[in-house]
Amino acid sequence: MIQNFFNSIDEVIEDLKEGKPIIIVDDYDKDNTGNLLVFAEKLSIETLKMLDQYSKGIIQVVAPKERFQKLGIHALFEQSLMAYQTAQVLSFSLKNTFGDRILRMYQTVMALVDQETKENSFVQPGLLFPTQTHDGGVLKRAGRTEAALDLAKIAKVFPAALTALILKENGEPYLLNDLEKLKNELVLKWISVSNLIHHRKQSENFMKRSAEANLPTKFGNFKIVGYENAISGEHHVALVKGDIKPGDEVLVRVHSECLTGDAFGSMKCDCGEQLEAALEKIEKAGKGVLVYLRQEGRGIGLINKIKAYHLQDQGLDTVEANLALGLPEDLRDYGIGAQMLSDLGVTKIKLMTNNPLKLSGLTGYGIEITSREPIQLNHNERNVEYLKTKKDKMGHMLKFKE
Repeated sequence: MIQNFFNSIDEVIEDLKEGKPIIIVDDYDKDNTGNLLVFAEKLSIETLKMLDQYSKGIIQVVAPKERFQKLGIHALFEQSLMAYQTAQVLSFSLKNTFGDRILRMYQTVMALVDQETKENSFVQPGLLFPTQTHDGGVLKRAGRTEAALDLAKIAKVFPAALTALILKENGEPYLLNDLEKLKNELVLKWISVSNLIHHRKQSENFMKRSAEANLPTKFGNFKIVGYENAISGEHHVALVKGDIKPGDEVLVRVHSECLTGDAFGSMKCDCGEQLEAALEKIEKAGKGVLVYLRQEGRGIGLINKIKAYHLQDQGLDTVEANLALGLPEDLRDYGIGAQMLSDLGVTKIKLMTNNPLKLSGLTGYGIEITSREPIQLNHNERNVEYLKTKKDKMGHMLKFKE
């Protein structure tokens, strides 16, 4: 994805707070469709006419499920609505409206955001399509409706928005190139859901410290600190050695779980050896942190990792195996590790890694990497091709003897 292809979060928030619509797409992909989006409480008759024109009248009103429940409105989760599908989805309108169709839709939206509106003020079916969102926003579900409420939260406005799929005269959706032309023609800003996910991950702390205890190990005595991801519910841990003070340069290893290597001693990789070497170095230094992230198989999960192993047995390398399964070569999120380090008071680190992705993945969170400590170990005949693939295709900073 090309981040700079779209406007920044701050730029679109500025327009949305002024009542100007924006265009939102999923990511940078030529086959992406787009939606017009406007905050409900900032809606004007003119903007509503624009949404109506470019959506062929199919406009979704997005709000948290609790708002719809309070008003007695039956709302569904996001669906891809085209003209021939609307009869399958329950719409709604305010009772006792007056004027033309656009004015009645406008009155419905204003009633939705009015805190004085009573239950049973609406009738179904109607003119607009009520769409509830999943808790957690785009970090829970990468959808445009979730993005709409995330933007409303960032802007500190009422959590409701209008969104409409942008359609051509023939009813076909605009794709990315056409959307860019339309954006320029209407002088609108645009954003991607992917950009919003990136923004939230860098600006919010959703890793919560949940437990801690002393942990004696064969490498030495550590404190184990357990964290819970408030969005996904996933658990991660940190092993901490010594008393960390503000400004200390701390030896750190961010290690992604590898059950086969860490626990079973697999010779297909060097993960278990790296884990042990890191703990030994931290113990010798007398101070440091090992962040252990539950991101098995570079984030693809244990079962997919075993499937990838099977493909490797047939001759594919580790990157080719992931791609053959229809998965990215690396799905890990180092931002959660950065949040854990921040909670532990770590700001300057000597990072034990051979992976350049970890460098960029941590520096974006205000963590200063003062040095990189290589953690290369001797390879064996079973993992040498695996390590060479990491060097040649994933940019790992490794050296091999001729």
